[in-house]
Amino acid sequence: MRRALLALLLAAAARAGEPERAILAAHGIATDASSLGAHLRSLVLPAEEAVAARALVRGLGSGDPLARHETLLRLSAFQAPPLDAIREALASPDPEVRRVAALLREQALRQVRRDLLLAALRTIADDGIKGLADEIVAVAPLAGEMEITPSVAAALRATVGPEDLATLRGAAADARGEARYAAVRALGAAPGAAAGEVSRWLEADDERLRLAAALALADRGDRRCLDPLLALLGAREIAVRRDAADALRAACTGGGIGYDPFGRPEARRAAIDAWRTWIDARPADAPLRHPLPIGTRHLGRTLISVFSQNRVIEVDGEGVRRFEVSGVTGPWGVQGLPNGHRLVGLHPGEVILEYDAEGMEIARLRVPGHPQGFQRLENGNTLVAIAEQSRVVEIAPDGSIKWECTPAGRPIDVRMLDNGNILVCLMQPASVVEVNHEGRTVWSLEGFTHASTAQRLENGNTLVADTREGRAAEFDPSGRVVWERTGLAMLYTAERLPDGSTLVADGNGVREIAPDGGERWLHKASTFTRASRY
Repeated sequence: MRRALLALLLAAAARAGEPERAILAAHGIATDASSLGAHLRSLVLPAEEAVAARALVRGLGSGDPLARHETLLRLSAFQAPPLDAIREALASPDPEVRRVAALLREQALRQVRRDLLLAALRTIADDGIKGLADEIVAVAPLAGEMEITPSVAAALRATVGPEDLATLRGAAADARGEARYAAVRALGAAPGAAAGEVSRWLEADDERLRLAAALALADRGDRRCLDPLLALLGAREIAVRRDAADALRAACTGGGIGYDPFGRPEARRAAIDAWRTWIDARPADAPLRHPLPIGTRHLGRTLISVFSQNRVIEVDGEGVRRFEVSGVTGPWGVQGLPNGHRLVGLHPGEVILEYDAEGMEIARLRVPGHPQGFQRLENGNTLVAIAEQSRVVEIAPDGSIKWECTPAGRPIDVRMLDNGNILVCLMQPASVVEVNHEGRTVWSLEGFTHASTAQRLENGNTLVADTREGRAAEFDPSGRVVWERTGLAMLYTAERLPDGSTLVADGNGVREIAPDGGERWLHKASTFTRASRY
């Protein structure tokens, strides 16, 4: 009974979006349409000021240094980012204008709290707050600059009502970029919108617009989405390929065919053919699961801790480095958070650091021992494994311990499961155990030399990184191996990704292993590394 109650409480906390609410409350923003709408409007330059900003851009090309400086100061003084003016300047044939525009863009985006905007959008999506379609469409270009367009689409889908059809139709027809994508996507959920006005965008030249239309149809359970989604598995943009594959897996019950959006073209073509065969074999009236899961909390970034070099780096889906922290002593583990923050656990320092989206340290959580594995929970607390004390503790932001258990065997990795239990990797003996909230073991898996990480998968199986064996293996509940990859050098992380690939971090670096065995390197190294995708 207590376990069932705990699961219900955890689910309620997740639905409530406590971390987002805490961020909003800290800035005096209530979780109602009026307060959230006012915040979103404050991030958008009024139309008359946007016109003035575009006129000022011409001054950046002046031959008079004082005039250029004055123009720069005036452009910097706007209360909201003058994005249209900056984009116009970035397209200038004058290299000096482009250089200054790039600096202006960087400065403007620093003025906006990414985590605050993200919290507002997610609260709208999670709570289904109505009446904010105009504000969300207006803020979409800024959100796109901050790489959180999926959250815009999710919030817009959740807020639309019959009265917003004109806004969506106008944005779909006339807006640019992110606003247009979000509007087409939201038409699938808009009451009163006909499927025909969604499907017309399946013929758009822009791959992202075709994707938005296909996703909108998938939200309705309309099978006309299938052929476009299949075609988009061959899109030029990796992000489009990834989103199309995720939508197919979500909509097609049982359609778990492996597809790696980063894979070699021939491997992708083979996976597309397999998907086509599977879909053609299904009954013509086979229902689709719909609507699709709202939004995405997966940013496609990979955090990497390089223990011996005292640094943490982050790469995006293309392998481009986006973030780095040096001079942190003994970064043992990392976790990326949905709001773009990063956690770094310092083993010798007995502390977990939190960095914001701009790379500034914003919090330090003291740990009563050396943090081995840890996980930030939906309720804002942090679950930590302390090996030398054989303790697993749940620590509140103020440092107080809210819960703990003492699984014998030196815990080094912990994960909260959907059922409220805790998945723990133990050093002695090397094993993986599932413990309930009373600390009692309800499931175990043994026979490892050193189990560093364990992940419970959606299919009920468990993925384990066996460090000294150099093996990543997936076990079914009975303990039978159903997948494995061997020959890895001192494997410290194995993590299954949404597309079916497996992220591994070992003594050679960090790479993705596709279901067909193909590899894609993200970071090469010759030292101890751990990694986490978020």
